Amino acid sequence: MTPMAKVILKAAMINGLIWSAVLLLLTYLKNGIIYTNYLPLWFPFFAITGALRKWYMITKSNKE
Repeated sequence: MTPMAKVILKAAMINGLIWSAVLLLLTYLKNGIIYTNYLPLWFPFFAITGALRKWYMITKSNKE
C-alpha cells in the first residue's frame, strides 16, 4: 500500500468515526434512545467524503 493510500485511508476512518459518533450523540440527545439503525449508512458516507476531501487536498497541493 502506498503512503498516499495510507493517509487517505486514515483520514477516511477518522472522519467516518468522528462524524458518525457526533450524529449518534445528537440522535441520543434528541430522542433519549441510541439508534444504531442508521449507523451503517452514516459511516460509509462520512468515510467516503473524508477520503475524497483528503485526496483532493493532496492532489491540489501536488499541483501547486
